[in-house]
Amino acid sequence: MPTLTNPHIIAGDFNAAVFSFLKSQEGFVPRIYLDGKNVPTLGVGYALIVQNQTGQWIRRSDTQLAQQLGTMSISLTQADKDILDAAAAALNGTPVPAGIPTIAHWNAGSPDPNNTPFSFGTITEPQFQPLFNLLVDNATTTLIAKVGQPVFSALAGSNEMVALLSLTFNSPALIGSNLIRALQAGERSDAWFEIRYNTNKERTTNL
Repeated sequence: MPTLTNPHIIAGDFNAAVFSFLKSQEGFVPRIYLDGKNVPTLGVGYALIVQNQTGQWIRRSDTQLAQQLGTMSISLTQADKDILDAAAAALNGTPVPAGIPTIAHWNAGSPDPNNTPFSFGTITEPQFQPLFNLLVDNATTTLIAKVGQPVFSALAGSNEMVALLSLTFNSPALIGSNLIRALQAGERSDAWFEIRYNTNKERTTNL
């Protein structure tokens, strides 16, 4: 099967390159905040509530949160989960129970890192790294399933792979059928066009 050739291989740690790219696009926020779509988010784009198959917003499962936040030695209290459930209810347009603390947005120009109702407060970039590595592993598995092993192997460790993983990290739906066809056919210009003009029209966060 043909695929893209002559990838731009990265010198050094690949996950660090992915982190640096995503941080440049989204920033690193040391507390849970509401992103532009009012989704509770932490670090570099880690959403704590997601959409299920019917489009309803739900808190990530207790098992998933325990596994993922556990990489940072964080354990959510029931009060923390209630806050996330309230944020999901607000996105779903359903009544929010009274007395639930709200989650503040993040203003990079006037940061307020300690303005958080959650029990664990703030995190550091080194503390976030184990979770980020886990998320990259999960995104890699998803990306391989979408584009196929030959494409993934041909682009492993490259700037092109950083771009594809950043899309998958944000939403697997951004790796669409046209982009997949271009990658598998080895059509670099078509792949660039799809990424530049036909992705991220509407971000969808998936389980």
